[in-house]
Amino acid sequence: NSDVILVNKTDLVDRDTTERTILAVERINPHAMVYPAVNCQMEGPLPEGPHPERQANMNEHHIHLETISFKLGDDVDIKSISSFFRDMSAGRYGDIVRAKALVNTLQGPFKFDLAFANVQSVPFDKPVAGSRLVVIGNNLDREALSSAI
Repeated sequence: NSDVILVNKTDLVDRDTTERTILAVERINPHAMVYPAVNCQMEGPLPEGPHPERQANMNEHHIHLETISFKLGDDVDIKSISSFFRDMSAGRYGDIVRAKALVNTLQGPFKFDLAFANVQSVPFDKPVAGSRLVVIGNNLDREALSSAI
């Protein structure tokens, strides 16, 4: 239902991918103003106000996503959590569009991010108070996710 949508991190993909992403977003929300962005900044100012027909169609499009949260142990090996995130990105546990974890691994605290198929992990700068995972997507296999972690 957004009036303005920024498609961020366009510097990390080719022009064709950016254009296909913008087209996909416009199909989901045809009344939104969609702009590419780098570091959450776009060229030029935002136009003023939403499209005139926007208010009449506010409830026309809905995306339904499931969210599942898990507490994780603090004795996780970095290799096993990395493999788990790769499996999530490959669709093994459902159509996952986003997953985040803060984990005290045996190798120290880490932050894991999955956005669509892109997985990143980086050391976290301080110990994590209660390792945890949040998964967002469709057709999530809660049982398989729970048993995998």
